[in-house]
Amino acid sequence: MHIFSFTTGAGRHWFAHPWASEVHGGLDGPATTGSLVETWNRRIHYREELARLSKDGPELIQDIGLNARQVEDEVAKPFWRK
Repeated sequence: MHIFSFTTGAGRHWFAHPWASEVHGGLDGPATTGSLVETWNRRIHYREELARLSKDGPELIQDIGLNARQVEDEVAKPFWRK
């Protein structure tokens, strides 16, 4: 999992990209129930954090190379969709 950090006037924010582990063996190989649930939990957390960042610090979204439409599309996905 890739973890990014941003420092703003409100403090340091940590941002994790959930699909890094999937690319390096997660869901590309045999998935167990535990790893699937873990992947879903990472997606939920990632999308919640993305929504919070877009609301609280839209400039942070631009810093990670996304635009508002991409954030909306990602946040709207159900947790089981990659």
